Amino acid sequence: MTVSEDTKMTIDWYMFSIISTLIFIGEFSTDILVKFLAFFCKKSQLQNDLEREITDIKVKMDAISMVDEFAKYAKLQRKLNRLQQDFKVESKENKELFSSMKYITQFAADLFFNGICFYIIYSNLNTPLLHVNPQWFTPFNGVIGWPSDKAGDMGILFWYIVAKNVMKKIRSQVSREQNSTNSLLVRL
Repeated sequence: MTVSEDTKMTIDWYMFSIISTLIFIGEFSTDILVKFLAFFCKKSQLQNDLEREITDIKVKMDAISMVDEFAKYAKLQRKLNRLQQDFKVESKENKELFSSMKYITQFAADLFFNGICFYIIYSNLNTPLLHVNPQWFTPFNGVIGWPSDKAGDMGILFWYIVAKNVMKKIRSQVSREQNSTNSLLVRL
């Protein structure tokens, strides 16, 4: 029994692996870069000092009876309120800086990886990524194989779209599970 050329499945493993790897790295690179930025955007010395002072004042306030030493307690309360307000202002500035760096980094990573993928797609647009039995894709041969005219071909652009959407779904599921785990840990 001979196998005809139309029923034989062939795949360009090199292009398949390059596109799949770039999509995977591109989709998860933003998470890695955010963790990397968080490592470098640590609290300033002023924030650490304010946190330490706030903790010290709270300890002193716990040791003082509010009824017996009201004046001293009120003075500490005013100082605590002022320090907490200063801490909020300082942490807000730090969060704004981190947020802007995060968006710039995410944009640059997306631009870089998608740019590489589109260059590879453009330079190999007429090369089919996969060739299978034409009957497998019968009603969708034109869409799946575009720009190739040959039935049974899967174009690199179609694979990019499919793989990108699958990676987005996986990433959203992973982040959803991480958020539910984090919220569970916070409740404990």
